[in-house]
Amino acid sequence: MDREEAVRSELPPPEFIAERWGQRKIFGIGLPRTGTTSLVHALNVLGFPSRHACHFTEHFDSAVGFTDTPLWSDYREIDARFPGSCFIHTTREVEGWLDSLEKSHVVRFFNRYVSDAKRSARDEVNHRCYTRVFGTDEYDRDRFREAFAQHTEGVREFFESRNELLVLDLADDANMRKLVNFLHEHGFVASFPSLHRDGRFQAYSIAKADEI
Repeated sequence: MDREEAVRSELPPPEFIAERWGQRKIFGIGLPRTGTTSLVHALNVLGFPSRHACHFTEHFDSAVGFTDTPLWSDYREIDARFPGSCFIHTTREVEGWLDSLEKSHVVRFFNRYVSDAKRSARDEVNHRCYTRVFGTDEYDRDRFREAFAQHTEGVREFFESRNELLVLDLADDANMRKLVNFLHEHGFVASFPSLHRDGRFQAYSIAKADEI
């Protein structure tokens, strides 16, 4: 079983997702190391089948929620493709973000993303996204700090005067409540999680939002 098959095996069938939510999606557009994995977990807990990273557009039928690559780079194009969707910008204090980057695989693999002539298809997507947003072929703390600010401002300007964007600060203890309220306002009703007999997490049973 390859990686994509493994991811899909943990999610409901595309037919169920299309029937329940149609073409509307929930997209996390925060940069790497801003809580993107935590957001996926929160969405799954709330009953929205979600996955971390979706490098290829044909995979967008596999879940309702998505975070990380390529969304933080391609949110404008994604917005046009999936009208009526919700966007969540996870963020954090910039120096803490840079420290987290430097301790993570992101910096370790950055040079491979941008310089390896034998890049995989996934690496090609990573290369495109990193160079598009960070504008450099190597990690530089000052340049990444500047790109962080530019990304934040770009998201703010793009969604200005619209209500499809929620900003979540990683340090805010009220994030879960804000997330539930935001999604409920946009017609994404939280679900009560249930387990299949094989133990895989799914969420098919609808619960009232005020019970979350």
